[in-house]
Amino acid sequence: STPSNSSAASDVYKRQTGDTGCYSLCTGLGKYWDGELSILPGIGSMSYLAAKLQLPWQDWKVVSAHGRACDPVAAVTENPEVFFLTGPDNTAQELCRQLMQAGFGGCRAYVGEKLSYPEERIVSGTVREIAEKIFAPLAVLVVKREKTADDIGNDTVSAKKDSENAVTGSCWRAVSYTHLRAHETEL
Repeated sequence: STPSNSSAASDVYKRQTGDTGCYSLCTGLGKYWDGELSILPGIGSMSYLAAKLQLPWQDWKVVSAHGRACDPVAAVTENPEVFFLTGPDNTAQELCRQLMQAGFGGCRAYVGEKLSYPEERIVSGTVREIAEKIFAPLAVLVVKREKTADDIGNDTVSAKKDSENAVTGSCWRAVSYTHLRAHETEL
């Protein structure tokens, strides 16, 4: 039954998961609600993961791969640090497979799943290593393009390169190649 108190009858509560205001239902709630709106956020996945990793996150490019088209290669080519919200069709391992095929296999990657829950798991490794693991569909992924001796082709760091790295190059070569291909159509 509906309470007789009119203010109590007009109170509506909507609970949702995810980061409020970041590819969230909360973004559009104000358009459809003419009453008072209060949003009470929890700790967001981006700030939570950054704190756990002890990494600054002010320069991270935020990209949603959850229920929408996503081009991880373009995102990492154009931004040295990218934070991906993953989804069932674009899991962390799938995004890393695409990045690995484009030559970003040597980049640093971090995956967080079930953050703040007892079964929380945070995994770090190269994009190549992450591509070989299995993660929950709802996870977050950070990819960092870092300039290392291996990335610029210094064989003193790694005298024995695997065949994939020798063929595709690594982070910086992939960026240069992608940049050159983008300008190829202008010739």
